This record gives sequence, structure tokens and C-alpha cells, in this order.
Amino acid sequence: PQRYSEFGRRGFHDGIQGARRDYGNRRYPDPNNRDEYRDPHVPPQFVHQYREGFRRGYEMAASQLWTNR
Repeated sequence: PQRYSEFGRRGFHDGIQGARRDYGNRRYPDPNNRDEYRDPHVPPQFVHQYREGFRRGYEMAASQLWTNR
């Protein structure tokens, strides 16, 4: 989404990909289990923005994937 900063958009995209991987590996949907969420490779001042975007992307994808299972 355009309302996110560059790091928020990257987190959103990574969150969608993380949910897809968890779904494909039949893991319980939880963004806290993703390394990218726990230890994002972004400058410290952007960690919050990245995680916020990641969580939103993950939750959006997870709600679609696990609902349709």
C-alpha cells in the first residue's frame, strides 16, 4: 500500500511471502515465528514500520489462505 514508507511496503510484501511459506509448510499462522519479523534487516529506526507492514501483510494473506484450506 502507498500509505506505507519504503520499509513498511517491504515489510508488507515480506509478510505476504512469509504467510505463503508457512501455509505451504503447514505451519501454524503466526508472524512472530518468522525470522524476517523478529530480526528484520532494516536500519534500527525503521524496524517498527517494517514490522507493522509485515504483520498487516501476513494477516491479510493468512486470512485468505487458511480460510480457504
